[in-house]
Amino acid sequence: MKKKILLLLTIPVLFFTCKTNEEPFYDSALGSVYVTVKMAGDDITVPDAVVISNPETLIFQTDNSGSVIVEDIEPRTYIINAFHPDFGSGVGEVTVKRGEVVGLEVNLQAGVFSNPSVDFLTPANGANLDLDGAHEFSVEVFDDNDAPQDISLEWSSNIDGLLSTQSADADGIATIIVNDLSEGVHTIQVRAEDQDGFLGGAIVNVTILDLPNSVTLNPLQTNSSGVQLDWTVSDEPNFINYEVYRSLGSSSAFQVITTISDKNTTSYFDSGVSFGEDYYYYIGVTLSGGGQSISNTKCLKPYEGASINVATQVEKMIVDPDRPFLYAIDRVNNSLLFINTDQGMLTKSIGVGSSPTDLDISLDGEKLYIANFGSTQINVVDLNTQEIDFSFFVDIDVGTWDGNPYRIAALTSNRLAFTSEDQHNNVKVVDATTGNNLYVTNGSVYQPNLFTNPEGNVLYVAESGTTGSEIIRYNLSGNTLDKVDNSNSGSAWRRNGFITHNGEFIYFRKQKVLATNLQSVLGTFPEEVYTANRDGSIVLGEEQYYSGDNFSILGNLPVSSQVMVSDPDDDIFYIYNATTSRIVIFQP
Repeated sequence: MKKKILLLLTIPVLFFTCKTNEEPFYDSALGSVYVTVKMAGDDITVPDAVVISNPETLIFQTDNSGSVIVEDIEPRTYIINAFHPDFGSGVGEVTVKRGEVVGLEVNLQAGVFSNPSVDFLTPANGANLDLDGAHEFSVEVFDDNDAPQDISLEWSSNIDGLLSTQSADADGIATIIVNDLSEGVHTIQVRAEDQDGFLGGAIVNVTILDLPNSVTLNPLQTNSSGVQLDWTVSDEPNFINYEVYRSLGSSSAFQVITTISDKNTTSYFDSGVSFGEDYYYYIGVTLSGGGQSISNTKCLKPYEGASINVATQVEKMIVDPDRPFLYAIDRVNNSLLFINTDQGMLTKSIGVGSSPTDLDISLDGEKLYIANFGSTQINVVDLNTQEIDFSFFVDIDVGTWDGNPYRIAALTSNRLAFTSEDQHNNVKVVDATTGNNLYVTNGSVYQPNLFTNPEGNVLYVAESGTTGSEIIRYNLSGNTLDKVDNSNSGSAWRRNGFITHNGEFIYFRKQKVLATNLQSVLGTFPEEVYTANRDGSIVLGEEQYYSGDNFSILGNLPVSSQVMVSDPDDDIFYIYNATTSRIVIFQP
C-alpha cells in the first residue's frame, strides 16, 4: 500500500450540536452544560466561537445559533472560556449537577483576545488517511502576550490518547508526525495553554482507512498557456477513475477539475489558470468500492515568479540604474509608466505626447528622453520629480530622408541621436537641450534600432527588415558620427539588437558579437534574443533563456515575449506579458 496524503488548511474545530427532534441520553451520574455565546452589551449570538471547558479541556464550537452543549462531564465547578478570532473573548463559571443540563451564557468582550489561538493547517477536516501511513498534523499558534514557543501544547486522540507535547517554533508552527494510528474515526485535539494560564485549542476529525495504492504526481511544467500534469499509472485492479484536484493558494479548498476514466491516460493540461497565482495539485485514484487515495501534492506558479500589474500595453521598457524604478511607454494611451521595483507596483503615469515609441536615460541619469512617433516632438522627463521638464521639436527635413522620431539614443555631452521608422533613414544628432540639429549621417539605414556603449560616445545602428541587415558602429567625435565598423550582413526581420550593460557584447540576428569588432561573431542562439544580464552570461530569447558563454539552453521562460529588459546590476529580468498586461519579474 502507498502513500502520501494531501495537506490542506482546515477549519480549526468540529461542530457539535444537539438534535432538536429527540431528547439526548444522559448518564445520571454525569451532567451537561448548554453554552450560549453572545457579544457583551447586546443580544447578538456568536456562531463559530470556540468553547473550552476547564478542567477536562474539552473543545467545542458553537453552531449557527451561537450555542453548543458540553455533554456528560463530571459534576463540579468549571471555567468555560469562549473566543472568536474576529470578535473577542470571554469567560464564565458554571457548576454542573448530576443528571442535569445547566445553562450558561458567556459574553465576549469586543477586541479582547486573552486566549491563545490555535488553527489546524493539516490535514483537512474529514480527511481519509491511510492505515499504513505516517501522518503529519500541523497547527498555527498565536497569543497576544506570549511567544508561540512559550505556549504549551498537548496533542491527543479520542481513540489513541496522548500523541505529543510538541510545541510551536518561533513562527508559530507546530508539526508532529504520527505513525500507527488505530483504524477508525479520530478526533485529534490540540490543547494550548499560555503562561497566564489561559486556554485555547482546536480539533480536527480524520478517518484512518485501509486505502488503495496512490500514484505519484511528477514535477509540474508551465508555459504561457497553462500547467502540464503527469503522473504514474495506477496498479489497482478495481480502478474506476483518476480525479485531478486543484486549489488556488495553500489556504483554498481543493476542487476536482477533471475526471479521467482511462487508467492509461496519465496526463492533463490545465489551461484554466491565471498569471502569477500559486496552484496546488494532486491526483485521486478511485476504486469500485468507493475508496480513494490521493497522490503527493505539487505546487506551481504559472509564469513562475512575481509580477507587476500595469493593466495596459507596454511598447518598450528601461531600468533606472540609480533608482528603484522601471520606466515603460504605453503607445496606445500616450503615456509613461513609473513602476516601483521595490514596491512591485505601478505608482504613477503621465502623458508624454503622441504615440511614444522609444525611451532612453541621459548619461548623467537625471533625464529620460521620450520619442513621439506621432509628431516631431521629443519630451524630456525629470526623473527626480517624475514630471515633464521640457520638450523640443526636431527638424525632420534635414538630410536625405525625413520621418518623425521612432528610435532614440542618448549620447555624451547632451547629444541625442534619432532615426525614423521607415525603410530609408538618416541618423540625426541633435542638441538634447534645444533640439537643434547638429549632424546628419550620409547614406541610408534600413528600419534601424539604436543603442550606445555605456560611455555614450559610440553609437550602434542595428538594421532590420531585409536579408542584408547589418550593425553599423559610429564613433562620436564632437558633433560628428564617424562610421568605423560594420558587421557581416544577413537576415534580420525584427527590429532588435542590444548591447550588454558592461559594453562588451552585442546581440543581433541570433548572434553574439564582440562590440569592439563587429566582424567577430562569438556564437549563435537558436532564436532571436532580446536582453541579457550585465556581463552577457545569461541571455533571454522569446521562449527560452540561454548561457551567454556556451549558448546552451538553460530553461524555458515563464512567459513568451519580445518586450523585456534587465537590471544593470543584478540578474533580474522584467518581461512584459501582453496577454495579461503584467510584467513578470524573472530571476533565473
